[in-house]
Amino acid sequence: MKTLFNLMHLDFISIKNKSLPAFIVGIILVTTISIVLVPHAAASMPFLAMGFMSPMSITAEKNGYNRLYGILPVSRKQVVYARFAEAFILCLVAALIGIAIGSISVALGLYSHLIPGLDKIVLVIDTFISEGLTPAYATSIFFLTACFSFAVLYFIDFIFGVEKEGPATLIIMFGLCLIIAFLILVVGIDFAEIINNFIESTSRTTMAIILYLLGMILIAISAVITSSIMNKREL
Repeated sequence: MKTLFNLMHLDFISIKNKSLPAFIVGIILVTTISIVLVPHAAASMPFLAMGFMSPMSITAEKNGYNRLYGILPVSRKQVVYARFAEAFILCLVAALIGIAIGSISVALGLYSHLIPGLDKIVLVIDTFISEGLTPAYATSIFFLTACFSFAVLYFIDFIFGVEKEGPATLIIMFGLCLIIAFLILVVGIDFAEIINNFIESTSRTTMAIILYLLGMILIAISAVITSSIMNKREL
């Protein structure tokens, strides 16, 4: 466990000068928009985590951090797990910040008074909140999206390399689309109806918890698959 924390600390040091200032500015900007205009803007905080971590793979490959297991008493599995763990932790922290800011914005209600002439927008926001579509619930959706993005991108970066990230991402996404199309058109699964029925029969709180768990599961599965493939390459 100590080794994982040391590796995460090394990753943070390697990108903090590039990413931390922009991350802080992003938090301030999103907070301002959330309080003044739209409380649900705070839900985008997990996307800021993606922006913060985006230089990581390039920096690691450039400086050879992924090859530390060949120099130091660090295994390939630990390098992989540390990278996925820090992505999950940062997304979770960003989500918690988003929930706090969104909840404060709703409690203050300043968005309905500070900017004149936005009555229709305020009405839509209040309707969303009254129906349970709160900033906290919206944050869980962005959290799941960010975790899915990290799960795919880190898998690609470790297995294929950063330079092949673009083509590999397109191929994987195209493959996922083909699988979904096959399940809908050939197998006859109505995903829209299944999702709609599930949402209608599930409370917003339960749904948010499920989305957070799905995000964690996606990160964990991707980390295990990535580590397994890289270990097999060594054999």
